[in-house]
Amino acid sequence: MRFVSSSRRPRRAVTTMLAAAAAILAVPTPAMAAHPDIQQPFRAGHADSCLRSVTEGTLTWRATHPPEQPVVEVDGTLALTNPGACQFFVAPTAVASFTAYRQERVIDTESRATTGADSFSFTLTPDAWSDWSASIDRVVVQVCHGSVVSAPSDFGPASNSAANCGEPVTYTR
Repeated sequence: MRFVSSSRRPRRAVTTMLAAAAAILAVPTPAMAAHPDIQQPFRAGHADSCLRSVTEGTLTWRATHPPEQPVVEVDGTLALTNPGACQFFVAPTAVASFTAYRQERVIDTESRATTGADSFSFTLTPDAWSDWSASIDRVVVQVCHGSVVSAPSDFGPASNSAANCGEPVTYTR
């Protein structure tokens, strides 16, 4: 009769439990599933009797999971041209406005202005006092014309002024 050491049994049990735990951790759960970032081109413009302006680039909807804050990265250009023979006492300005929404609630807004052509890069995300768990479901882009003596907040989609603006363009996730 052979006597089996009892010290092998606990070692085998520990090995079996570790293998089972590793197998469970190796199985992806829905929260661990890959959620690729979504890149979406954008373009909005405005033309009147004297000026033409366009903004274009890429919206990158970042894959996030709570408690991470929702993020849309915006990379693009804004260009203003005077294809006509119009003369201006004050240099005209093109302003591109980007407004992020969750349903009907504004999550964030950013504007960029130029008197010629400029590149830009920024992030749309809730501020510190907003609900970070609320995702961004759409971004509205609009281009307006004004002058350098007008602050960007004086015209654009968020104001009720008689701004010289193009049609807003909506991009959804």
